Amino acid sequence: MTIKLLSVIFLFFLATVATGQSERKVSSKKDDSGMSKVDIGGKYGYIDDTGTEVIPCKYDYIGRWSHGKAKVKIGDFIGFIDKKGNEFIPIKYINIGRFNRGIAKVFIFSIPQEEESGSSEILRPSYYPKEEVNKKPELVKLYGLIDEDGEEIVPPKYHQIGQFKEGRAKVVLNNKVGFINKKGDEFVPCKYDQIGSFFDGWAKVTINSLVGFIDEEGNEIISPRYDHIGRFNDGRAKIRYNDLWGFIDEKGNEVVPPKYENVRNFSKGKAKFFLNGLKGFVDKKGNEVLITKPN
Repeated sequence: MTIKLLSVIFLFFLATVATGQSERKVSSKKDDSGMSKVDIGGKYGYIDDTGTEVIPCKYDYIGRWSHGKAKVKIGDFIGFIDKKGNEFIPIKYINIGRFNRGIAKVFIFSIPQEEESGSSEILRPSYYPKEEVNKKPELVKLYGLIDEDGEEIVPPKYHQIGQFKEGRAKVVLNNKVGFINKKGDEFVPCKYDQIGSFFDGWAKVTINSLVGFIDEEGNEIISPRYDHIGRFNDGRAKIRYNDLWGFIDEKGNEVVPPKYENVRNFSKGKAKFFLNGLKGFVDKKGNEVLITKPN
């Protein structure tokens, strides 16, 4: 411990006695901030080598410093400060996740407020402490995204935000699923009941048990209108609607309308079908060939 720091601690002790304030505890060692942490009755702050208060003793918690920033907490709310004491991420979130490639997930407790039109957009999120959750059952957990400068990429409005993969993250709002990009743009609106994984640039989507496909830009290649869409084989995929089967091509065109009782996958340019006790083959253009009766 340096003589200078001992002098600072002594001066703080005299100030405490003179003013009758709660006991001040000054850390004997500087941490990664390059300053000394001060504890006044369970409230934390920092002083510099001259004893000047740089960060006021008002925080219930100050985390470890990293790259000149530290997580702080007042009551149930969390934010971030820099070494000058600037709260560059406001202390209003219940939790701030780890930053991953410059983006962190945050959440709050709020009462959703919908537009008069019935839109699911959260207009003005309110910020409630954890202790209010049991008192207000209408409170829900809303997620958003911030960058390392504290700017809200996405304000807290979603009920879930997934991990980013290939520049997009799945989001859930009022039990409907969509996608956002890293700019926070909702390029796939939250209107689907389910969205599958992307494969070869397409993802299966479901609305009211009917399935379709979207591309990576959110365009509906096939609107959700079939009971089932199979995997592509030989450039065609099976579709089912009202218990009848047909086929679509890789552009989403219905090349064989749903009219068969059952079908097999395409192979070498044709697929077997079954209809009214007959069986045969259909080609990629929907032409029927080799129709026979079962033995």
